Amino acid sequence: EIDGKRYTTLSCEVIAPDEDTRMTYSILFAFTKSALDTLPVNVHMDELYVRELPVNRANGFDHDFNADTLVYQMSAYPLDADEDVFFTTEDVRYVTSDSRVNAAMEQNDKVNPQDGKLVERVIRITLYSTVAGDTTHTYYDLVQRINFSHDNTVISILLDEEPMSDFDPEVHYYQIPVKGKIPNVSVVASDTTAQVSILPDGDKRVITCVSQYASIFDPTSGNTYTIEFVESPIDQAARIEPNDVLIKYIPGSTQIAIACIRKDAQVAIYSADGHLLFYRSLQVIDPRYAIVTKDTNNKDYFNDVTDLSQCTILTLDPHTFYFYTIFEGNKRVVTSGKLLFVQ
Repeated sequence: EIDGKRYTTLSCEVIAPDEDTRMTYSILFAFTKSALDTLPVNVHMDELYVRELPVNRANGFDHDFNADTLVYQMSAYPLDADEDVFFTTEDVRYVTSDSRVNAAMEQNDKVNPQDGKLVERVIRITLYSTVAGDTTHTYYDLVQRINFSHDNTVISILLDEEPMSDFDPEVHYYQIPVKGKIPNVSVVASDTTAQVSILPDGDKRVITCVSQYASIFDPTSGNTYTIEFVESPIDQAARIEPNDVLIKYIPGSTQIAIACIRKDAQVAIYSADGHLLFYRSLQVIDPRYAIVTKDTNNKDYFNDVTDLSQCTILTLDPHTFYFYTIFEGNKRVVTSGKLLFVQ
């Protein structure tokens, strides 16, 4: 090495048959770097171990080790697991085949804000080139977590402790008619570990169900439902009167639609000889679909309905007649009469 430069000489000597005549040729090679330094730096691992066991499926990870796979998740620990089950940076060992690679490890922990227990640990191994001017690097992550529930399903919404009859977990907005005060809202979640909040927003109630997992790792996520309470012109809890019941023939069919604008109504259908054929509860109609007028005494008169799905539908034999009775609370007779298809 001369003046910081490395030289290599390649010599060749030619000898004549008489062995007295010789000629020597030399080639001088000058290098400013070693040949090794001219090769790309391999910033990948060749092997990875945790507590001297190789990282693979057999030892609880979701992948067998591969230099191109950068994230490895350990099988979830049970909810009551102690912090000792989590491995640390001191338990991790790696092997690289390129001597120009160094590594740094960092450990990031998350704890449950409710009890301070460790729930997640991520160990990041950063491999980087030591060659001047080379910024090549690679991250490998080893992830450990507690086995939290991801279930944020709402199975029922209750208004004054009565389940909403039309609740569908896939429908997230409801408009509920009320007369007077807004009912108390409560929720039944599929998973009792989920966090449920019910927040007032004027005449609305915003329900958010956040899974046990998301409540710690992503508190802004959740299953959200909005219930808007709108003032109803009908007092649905009032005593049922005959004018509160609608019995409507469905044109072009052998069906009748029966509905009521009050709660707790039942209908009984009898054959011509007095045998009970049907006994059904009538769902209280949504006031948005009820056409209600006032009679001469300024009382509600249920005149028609704009959505037959709000009604109880019965199919009858058009060649005979039937009797019906409307009850309130299974006991009080509200009204009764005869049903006959007109040909």
